[in-house]
Amino acid sequence: MKKSEKVVVGIWRITGMEVWDADYFDMEAPAHITLRDDLTGAFQFGLVQGDIDARVDVFDGVVRVEFSWSGVDENDPVSGRGWLEGTGNQAQGRIFIHLGDDSAFTAVRQDAEDKALSAILQHGEDQLAQGKVKPVAAVLKRLRQVK
Repeated sequence: MKKSEKVVVGIWRITGMEVWDADYFDMEAPAHITLRDDLTGAFQFGLVQGDIDARVDVFDGVVRVEFSWSGVDENDPVSGRGWLEGTGNQAQGRIFIHLGDDSAFTAVRQDAEDKALSAILQHGEDQLAQGKVKPVAAVLKRLRQVK
């Protein structure tokens, strides 16, 4: 795998879309784009999901993956194309539905989000171990006694 491909490979959580709001794009599952080492992948937002065939290029130092896709929109067959540019843990792109809508999107690398959540959980566990916070079970038990 080329170094440039490593920049875009992974799971990208779609955090915003130009045309659709979060109520739609996260309707059925958290909106995402997944790119595997072999530059195939998948995506889903709202009721649209598809399989990706991608190629990576570098333009003016920016890694850009361009892809074609085929899939379904509310169980109707659809296809299209798109692109994604990744910089660190942030990405932006645009997805096109053939003979239909297109939308810009923003995304964050999923493992970066997972690391942030893990750090928060670890902090909580450290606080618990140091006796600075009480376990949830102890708090619930105390609340039940108050009733």
